[in-house]
Amino acid sequence: MSNISIDTYFDKIIVIKLLKSKDRLEKIINCFKMNNIVNYEIFRAIDVIEAEKSGWKIPTAHSNRPGVTYDLMKRQLACKLSHYGVLKLMKERGYNRILILEDDAFISKENLLRLNSSLKDIEDNDLNWDMLYLFASFPNIGGNIVNDVYRLNYSPGAVAYGVSINKLDDIIRSVEMNEHLPIDDIYCAVVHHYSNTICIHPWVVETGKFKSVINFG
Repeated sequence: MSNISIDTYFDKIIVIKLLKSKDRLEKIINCFKMNNIVNYEIFRAIDVIEAEKSGWKIPTAHSNRPGVTYDLMKRQLACKLSHYGVLKLMKERGYNRILILEDDAFISKENLLRLNSSLKDIEDNDLNWDMLYLFASFPNIGGNIVNDVYRLNYSPGAVAYGVSINKLDDIIRSVEMNEHLPIDDIYCAVVHHYSNTICIHPWVVETGKFKSVINFG
């Protein structure tokens, strides 16, 4: 495949956004426009009120940690259900690979060029990945594969990552079976143990927050 780019490599780029959250989305949408990226759509995030009515249990795995309030855990549930909704959408539409971005993610022009180059490396080397991270918090990065592409042993984070069809059903099932865990913990503690997870490092996505839980209130 020639002329590989973020716009052509993924079947769809999906940006998770709260209806009332406008400012954080503007940067990445402007970035898309400046770089002629059109293969994206906005996925309306689940808010706290909807999450509380969903029938899903509040993720209580970190309830004993300092600063983890019930309000935070409700927002973690909303975040989890939003990512789960995107995974289900991917399955319903039959996508082979998608890129999921939270709305506080940002890709600079310089990093976009590096990202496209790494995507070409991935394609040229037939790297059959299950999850692909463009940003990760507190990562355990494994061995180098090619240029800026590395294995990722684990990372709690869900700001910017790709998912392929390979383990999609297993990932969906893991989310459904681990109601006590936030989404990033499910990926880190469960999914990364059975999936082929790689990353592009140094990171090609910037974020205003060093965590995956954006304000889903």
